[in-house]
Amino acid sequence: MKTPVLLGYVFLVFGSPACEKPPPNPPPEYLVKVNESVLTIEAYNRSLEIAKTAYPYETFNDPEDDIYKSVQIKVLRINVLKQLTERLILQERAKELDITVSEEEIQKEVDAIKSLYPDDTFEQSLLEAAISYSAWENELRARILMEKLIETEVADKITITMEEMAQYYEENLKDESIGEKEKSKMDRLIVKRLKQKKTEEAYQAWIDELKNRYTISVNEKRWKQLTDS
Repeated sequence: MKTPVLLGYVFLVFGSPACEKPPPNPPPEYLVKVNESVLTIEAYNRSLEIAKTAYPYETFNDPEDDIYKSVQIKVLRINVLKQLTERLILQERAKELDITVSEEEIQKEVDAIKSLYPDDTFEQSLLEAAISYSAWENELRARILMEKLIETEVADKITITMEEMAQYYEENLKDESIGEKEKSKMDRLIVKRLKQKKTEEAYQAWIDELKNRYTISVNEKRWKQLTDS
């Protein structure tokens, strides 16, 4: 959700020495901080509700199995917290490297996604999932930012050797009949798959190093209240 504009009040005082400014609104209560990046409780709860939509309704609403329901929601809460904390870490690293997402990049991705839906069914799918367009766009922006960062920090540093390509072909494609015209396309596919696999393997070590570099603070009191609810 886009950051709301805070509206202030202007008090015009003509000769009144007793006028006082109203106290400023307190900042939103945080759940996790990673250096300067903050996850508010409101943002966490919103992400949790979105995450629930990926599960069957009865997973969290079965009146006949409260224990199962309780375990499922606690597991989901922890997973969402881990994912969002990791996102804060990536946001901090992106700021350090001055990696951003332009409006043109957002619009290009939006157009590509909408093209997969016939007529106006894209907007209808958001309504059915109870997700606002602004919240969806915010998630899209975060995903593009993380992809750009991972590409810069991890994927671009990976090399694929001819030996690795030959081994992949031998293990996965040797029984397929491939003509000369298909060979270059197949080679590009092999490189893409190997790079993706090696990127996923290198990612964990990279993110663990970032976790040790940054100061991560969890509001333990509020987290306990959330997990006990």
